[in-house]
Amino acid sequence: MGIVHIAAEIVVFFAAISLIYYFFQITQALGERKQNIKYLIIAAVVLLIAYPVSNLSGKKNG
Repeated sequence: MGIVHIAAEIVVFFAAISLIYYFFQITQALGERKQNIKYLIIAAVVLLIAYPVSNLSGKKNG
């Protein structure tokens, strides 16, 4: 489960950066609004899935 944990942590890191980036793209009216909203939603969904996976896979039984 160590590889799953590391991979999930990397996905969480990049999803969080993407979430912040596209949020500021929308609030500063930079780029195409609809595309930025789509990417923001995708980043949020990925973050909501990957964060619990990284936490659960990092726990040790014992």
